[in-house]
Amino acid sequence: MVSQASFTVLHDAMVTRYGERMLDDGVVSYSLLESMGMWIGERLGKQAVDAMYPEQKAALERDDLAVKNVCKHLWLRLYGKQADRLQTDNRGNYVIHDYAFAPIEEMVKAGVNYNDVDATPPHVINRIEQTLELPKGIIAGYLSALGHPCYVGYFDITEAPVIGGCCFKVTMATEQQPTTRDSVDSPIGNQNRP
Repeated sequence: MVSQASFTVLHDAMVTRYGERMLDDGVVSYSLLESMGMWIGERLGKQAVDAMYPEQKAALERDDLAVKNVCKHLWLRLYGKQADRLQTDNRGNYVIHDYAFAPIEEMVKAGVNYNDVDATPPHVINRIEQTLELPKGIIAGYLSALGHPCYVGYFDITEAPVIGGCCFKVTMATEQQPTTRDSVDSPIGNQNRP
């Protein structure tokens, strides 16, 4: 699939470009990757909504079906396969599992020591974390476009159930809880603050 290959190259180029800036200011690099992901996710979400029939749009009013849409349709569009597992934790958050997440699979095989995490080179862990920022933003932007503002995080790569896998945690926004867009760390959220 051409679009998947193009996205993979673009994803790697963005992480490489902004990962180099991390040497100067890691927070800026991370928030830029996340906000670029939000922008991409919002556009993909709007395209998805525009292509849906009214009954499909109505079905996505439920949080669980919107997150399921991420696992089935967004993942397939970006990574050429569906996410491997969707579950909820004991607090009602959604956890998206991908047991062979293509953007980090080779990096993980090359440098993460699962028997002794402290022995893993810091630059490998940093690169993996940078790589996960973009899809984290894409998920948040996509769900926001579907009408479900949320906060998305990821688990420490060493806590993934399999080597080369990753897990994203989606927490739906409530009145008291900021979304990814409103987060203090997000440059998007800071633009609107006095």
